[in-house]
Amino acid sequence: MSAPAAPPGPQPVRVKLYGLISITRRRYVAQIVVTGVMAFILLSLWVLRWPNVRDYLAASNTAATARLIVFGKAVPWILLGGAVLQTVEAIIVLRLFNRKEAEAQKPAVAPPPPPAPETPTDTKPVSPEQPGPT
Repeated sequence: MSAPAAPPGPQPVRVKLYGLISITRRRYVAQIVVTGVMAFILLSLWVLRWPNVRDYLAASNTAATARLIVFGKAVPWILLGGAVLQTVEAIIVLRLFNRKEAEAQKPAVAPPPPPAPETPTDTKPVSPEQPGPT
């Protein structure tokens, strides 16, 4: 079986993400949505479960659990920092998509011909039969 042929018409614009992955706008927006949903789920789990987990860890009173408690307190700030970085990246990448789509929609117009060289108007050509001024 052969691979299906590409559909006729314009192909979607692709952007290299991090210089590694070629991605379309649709896939990138889907990636952003999935990332946002995951961050929301993690934050919801933290709000619902963290008090019980913190109490359980505090009962053991060891150095390792103290570090886990400190990390657990920082989870919302870590998620907020990740969300800010994702937002900045999304702004940059979506602007790049807009720029590339605008370039793709420009009609292919041939450049105008270069201007003809100007000839001086105050001099007359001298023919070899007529003697020039001496």
